[in-house]
Amino acid sequence: MSRSKSAKGVMGELTIAAKYIKKGFYVAMAMCPHSPFDLVVVDKKGNCKLIDAKTVSIRKSGKQTGQRINRMQTKKQQEMDIEIEYVDPETLI
Repeated sequence: MSRSKSAKGVMGELTIAAKYIKKGFYVAMAMCPHSPFDLVVVDKKGNCKLIDAKTVSIRKSGKQTGQRINRMQTKKQQEMDIEIEYVDPETLI
C-alpha cells in the first residue's frame, strides 16, 4: 500500500512516541505544524528531550544509490538541542 509523505510522517512520529511510552517516558506531540520539533519526551525526573522524527529515505539514483538520506538540523534545531531520530518505514505503526 502506498502512503503519502504526510501519512508516513505522522506514523513515524507515532512509532517513536510509542517506543518512549513503552519505556516509561511521558510524551507530548507538538501542536504547531511549524514547530522545529515533533515530540517532547520527559523522564520521571522531569528531564526533557526534544525530538524531530524522520522516516528513513533511501537514495534511488546517483553515486549514493541505496544509501540513507541524512537530514541536517536547522539552525533553530541546533540552538534548541533538538535530536533527529529516524524510524524505518517498514516498522511504522
